[in-house]
Amino acid sequence: MYRYPKTLIGLVSDEQRVKLLTIKISSVEQFRIAANNGCAEAIKQTLNIDDAKLTQLKNKSDLFMLDGVKGKTCKLLNEIGIETLNQLANQDAQILALCMKSANSRLKIMKINHKLAMVTKMILQARELMAKTEGI
Repeated sequence: MYRYPKTLIGLVSDEQRVKLLTIKISSVEQFRIAANNGCAEAIKQTLNIDDAKLTQLKNKSDLFMLDGVKGKTCKLLNEIGIETLNQLANQDAQILALCMKSANSRLKIMKINHKLAMVTKMILQARELMAKTEGI
């Protein structure tokens, strides 16, 4: 049986705040959609919503969705550093993407040293949530 993460975790930021976004994954196919097309598709499938509704969600000022665009995501991960993420997540939290959107809609790298404590706390909270939901 193919193993896949049951929960995807993403961090989103709008310059003032960092939010944790978790997505429940219930099938290999859904995980492939998430991995290949970004978190937006996984959110659509998980919440069973259409493009128009997803756009409404994206346009809410307090909710910044993960774009999960491969090239941009990889660039962000490279600049932030995979090792930093692995240290934070301790390898067992499944972080698919770390994409931040600024208010002017350009992808922006948050200053890791400025928000490191907050990110660490959120990842620990996410791991607790995963442990509860997956019975780890």
